[in-house]
Amino acid sequence: MTLLSHSLSNCIVLSGDSFENNQALKQWLQSHPSAALLYPGENAQTADGNLVIDGLVVLDGTWKKAYKIYQSTPVLKALKQVSLPAGIESKYAIRRTSKENALSTLEATSHALGLLENQTKKYQPLLDNFDKFNQMHLTHVPAAHHKK
Repeated sequence: MTLLSHSLSNCIVLSGDSFENNQALKQWLQSHPSAALLYPGENAQTADGNLVIDGLVVLDGTWKKAYKIYQSTPVLKALKQVSLPAGIESKYAIRRTSKENALSTLEATSHALGLLENQTKKYQPLLDNFDKFNQMHLTHVPAAHHKK
């Protein structure tokens, strides 16, 4: 999340395992009544420029951790859910997952913001820099650790 928070001018990071009683989150949600959660839930709407939101909540962590945060934070369950369309391929080469259509937090957020704002090219430099970061990292780790 650090790369993302340093790359976006209007990004707030809250750390923890549960946000049920997190006053900062509650205050932010009060000031963003049309906020949505980037989460591939059953009722999620596919991100596009027709969705009107005034903020995007993103859970950072493994799928298991994100699910745990979601389950333990009722205020998140009350938010409109937004998901990404199928077919966006991850270029995250540092970590592996068996989940289909799984993206890093930076990738998912960049794609979601681009789709929601109808400005996908706006976030392409961030995705390109993320790809360069991955390639640089891979030059410093043994080949056995690369994503397949």
